[in-house]
Amino acid sequence: MQNIQDSVIQNYQDNMDYLEKEHEALFNKIQALEVVLEDGRFPQKYDLEYKDGYFDVRELVSKKFLYNQDTNIYAKTMCTAVNFQKNEHVFETFYNYQFSDKALQKAMNSKDLIMYANSAELIDYHDKNTKKTDHLTKITKFIFIGLGLGVHIPAILEKTGADSLLLIEKDIELFRLSLFVTNYKKIFENKRVFFSIAQNQSEFQETFNSFYLDAFVRNHYIKYSLFSDNYVDAIQNIQNAIISRSEKVYPHEFLINKNIQVLQRINENYNFLNLKTMQNNSLLQEKPLLLIGAGPSLSKNSRWLQENAKYFLIVAAFAALNTLKKLDISPDIVTQMDEKTIATQDMLQKLGDTSFLTDTLFVFSASVPDILIETFSKEKIFLLEDRTDYILANQKILAASVGEFSYAFALTLNPKEIYLLGLDFALTDEGSTHADEHHLTQKLDTNKTTELQESISLDKSILEIQGNLREKVLSTPLLAMSIPHMNNYTAALKKPYQKVYNLSDGAYLEGTISFDIHNYHKETETFFDKKKFLKFLQANSQSQLQSNDIEAIKNRQEQIQSFKEALDTFLTTPSLESDIFVRTYTKLLNVLFRSNESELKEILMIYILNTSSYIIDLFATKELTNHKKHIKKMKKIIYNELKNIIKLYEEALLTYKE
Repeated sequence: MQNIQDSVIQNYQDNMDYLEKEHEALFNKIQALEVVLEDGRFPQKYDLEYKDGYFDVRELVSKKFLYNQDTNIYAKTMCTAVNFQKNEHVFETFYNYQFSDKALQKAMNSKDLIMYANSAELIDYHDKNTKKTDHLTKITKFIFIGLGLGVHIPAILEKTGADSLLLIEKDIELFRLSLFVTNYKKIFENKRVFFSIAQNQSEFQETFNSFYLDAFVRNHYIKYSLFSDNYVDAIQNIQNAIISRSEKVYPHEFLINKNIQVLQRINENYNFLNLKTMQNNSLLQEKPLLLIGAGPSLSKNSRWLQENAKYFLIVAAFAALNTLKKLDISPDIVTQMDEKTIATQDMLQKLGDTSFLTDTLFVFSASVPDILIETFSKEKIFLLEDRTDYILANQKILAASVGEFSYAFALTLNPKEIYLLGLDFALTDEGSTHADEHHLTQKLDTNKTTELQESISLDKSILEIQGNLREKVLSTPLLAMSIPHMNNYTAALKKPYQKVYNLSDGAYLEGTISFDIHNYHKETETFFDKKKFLKFLQANSQSQLQSNDIEAIKNRQEQIQSFKEALDTFLTTPSLESDIFVRTYTKLLNVLFRSNESELKEILMIYILNTSSYIIDLFATKELTNHKKHIKKMKKIIYNELKNIIKLYEEALLTYKE
């Protein structure tokens, strides 16, 4: 028994040393738990017991055991369940889109920048030469969902050889007990480990993204082990994290088109706002700002809005205009970033007469469709770059939707008070996604929230998130994507004296104040000089590139040439075996990774994130034969697709007229 006690103490010391050195935040979390357990502020839930050659955990209240069996046998059972088959216990990180011959030819021959235009051939080649029932030659990445005492982990690692690991455990006290039983320091030697221990949603998203980007070329099928059914909610969290990644939502073809649009606006001498120089103005020190989105809370609070609109400077998302027009409210500023031409045509058609916007100013993403730009007076339109950086002095915006795009702009106007309405990022109890007048509003079946789904939809799957006015609300992966962006802009742009009041019965937003809309009372209007405000925007904008901007465009041409040379080297380097081919491909990726940040680098990175796992999975398929043939074909496809992407970007760059 003394040997067991010595082993337990040694395991704990080794693990704490390991955590302190490699995972300091988790180490501090464990230490904090130790303190509150010792002084009684956190009641102890579990006790670790040694029984007949194995450890188990007893819950102190229920007296029940966690395993209630020999944990050595449990570990063997869990290890046996792990196999190398592609269709068992895996997360697929790709869309299961099967190209017909017609669809393939349409994508490859399309002159428009439609989705899959530059990747269809590669995806189709992989799919035609592999099957879901195939086996992996190697498992590189592995997720442990629920850890228990960690006794099953060593055998699974020995069996798979995985060296990029994500460990998820929602109960930190249980994880602490595992430190006594399993020597993580020993089994994780020379492995890249990502811990998600008792993390909230945003923390988990950050941890998962770090794991996802580690050895990302091996992401196609990510194997996992589920400790028990108590952890099935983590499966949905992982699915949400995968489908919500920006490269999944916004493919490289869209970003190429964005660059074309932005350069066109620069050629047309539109005013581009400089958010950096706007941030210390005092124009809105006395006038509160009301930021209006098209979420369900807008319709719900229409009467309040009618009665109180006069007290605010109103910044409204374009999608909220139908509701505002119905309420006879003219916003001071309208924002928009949606690039879809057909959707914009539909919104304009439903909006009809725009005379109620005669005195309104417009702040748009520079890549909105021509039809929107041409609807309003050029002198009242101000543009912002998002995901491009052609005007170096300006601050570009990263956003998933017009909500956070508008919020970033609102913060830079420097009002003391900002009120958020219709920025729900959540569903109503009845499942409504948007305000009643929104062109895309729909009702989802909220009864399916707790069901575990094999596949997940960006705009139809339902998840629980932290609420603003109540503990939990329902959302979709698409709506929830905006929340981290909102939180980031609060952290980056909100000044200490600014207060942001969240009036919506939707998602909780960090750094904002939950506020019941009916508690707002104001009896006097504050005058706001619109002419002065227009001059302010004009003074903080530019309609032409400066000399350093023009020089940067020339430097982009040099980067294009270096990418072309790296691509030629990739094509001509002999690769007779798949291992050599993978190393050659990795060298090509390294050239891109180490290059300076640019629009082209981001375009290529999105393409690579969405396609590289197809390439690596093809050659990691046990059943694949005649590797030389596949290497030759795959090399040619990669070369042609990357060459075409570079060509499209270069053509866009050449449209700039100095």
